[in-house]
Amino acid sequence: MTENIYTLIGKRIKEERQRLSLTQEELATKAHIGTKFVGSIERGVTKPSLDTFIKIAKALNVSCDSLINKEIKKKSSYKTSVSKPLEYLVSEFPDNKQDQLLKVFKDIQKLTSKK
Repeated sequence: MTENIYTLIGKRIKEERQRLSLTQEELATKAHIGTKFVGSIERGVTKPSLDTFIKIAKALNVSCDSLINKEIKKKSSYKTSVSKPLEYLVSEFPDNKQDQLLKVFKDIQKLTSKK
């Protein structure tokens, strides 16, 4: 059975959010919507209105089309050859563990930027 369009859009929103290292809460704040609402959209449980969809795209700094059409290649912001393998390794963890890993990476980033 194929996935419905809302599930695919939700996955694309989540991918873009994670690419930007944003939490659901941070995306919700930028898009002026609720955090739980972001989660339910990402899971394809809730169908966002057109207005909400546009707010999310703007908050992610992507076109609405790129969230709908998964064939459009994402602009890569990766700086090293380590980024892709690291992204793959992180994607193998469940979502709640990925959130924990992201916090660890952000802490490392804060520590290393102080030097």
